[in-house]
Amino acid sequence: MKISIKTTKWYEDAYAALIIFTRIPFEKCYRPSPESYSRALAYWPLTGWLTAAVSAGVLYAADTIVPYQIAVIAAVATRMLLTGAIYEEGMRDFISERTGRPVYGKAAWVIYELLLFLSLSSLSTDSAVITIIAAEPFAKMISGQIVQMLPHAPFRHDGKQQIIFSKLSTPAGILMFCFGIIPLLGFFYFTSGARWDLILFLPCIVMYFLYMLIMKTESGYRNESLSTLFLLNELAVYLVVTLQALL
Repeated sequence: MKISIKTTKWYEDAYAALIIFTRIPFEKCYRPSPESYSRALAYWPLTGWLTAAVSAGVLYAADTIVPYQIAVIAAVATRMLLTGAIYEEGMRDFISERTGRPVYGKAAWVIYELLLFLSLSSLSTDSAVITIIAAEPFAKMISGQIVQMLPHAPFRHDGKQQIIFSKLSTPAGILMFCFGIIPLLGFFYFTSGARWDLILFLPCIVMYFLYMLIMKTESGYRNESLSTLFLLNELAVYLVVTLQALL
């Protein structure tokens, strides 16, 4: 008789993902097993359900009491507070390391935030809300595939914590896909005439070119790579939806 050595509960991996990918103090209520953190990536899109829903809710509520542009800023700031700006910081470090100039990383962050603001500001409130809810989990699902494609790069002595994620098993990959695609299917259902082909494939193109860049400049991915992939894939979805709305 075979005895399973896995002692962790099924929900611990999801809980570990909430601890890793948000700055909400979930760890004060419960601490999952250490090995759960390496398997948490499958639930990364699921954490997007939470942060995107809260950000979209802030946008919708704020639009009733303040000008729409301020509501957009409030929504963007809300996600940064929920995540501790870990993605923005990761993208800044990613670009700074590859250019050798920290100012380029800061400039990229400013440009990203400006494009995000202009994109959301160009949409109606309802369209922006449903796009936020759909884009974040989908972009995280696409970006997480880098773990299947590259190993984790060797650690650097920069004092920053790096989590080595395990490659996704078949069940974990199916879960990750479902968490990422379900909100997007809802977007297509409620948004008539949306260019599903561009929304699906443009992030994949962004993913491919960044994968090639990471493969050529590093011996593997880092947490900063995940952050950059996510933000740019998500931005690609916003830009497609915005351009379609304007044309």
